[in-house]
Amino acid sequence: RFHLANPSTDRLSVACETDIEQYMIYDMTGSLVFCHKAGNCAFDIDVQELPFGIYLLSLCTKDGVTNKRFVKN
Repeated sequence: RFHLANPSTDRLSVACETDIEQYMIYDMTGSLVFCHKAGNCAFDIDVQELPFGIYLLSLCTKDGVTNKRFVKN
């Protein structure tokens, strides 16, 4: 379970109960836009360069994968 500040204009704030090993951002066509190793449970993602639209954030933890949509304004 995690909290995501949504919508976002330049930074996407993520907070989770367990450490996030890696996160990926996909556009609505399913194309991978960004992939990064995290290593902690709270962080910001710079989304300033992303075009406006709806994206899927995929978070990988030791417990599995969680997906959440977010809007980039």
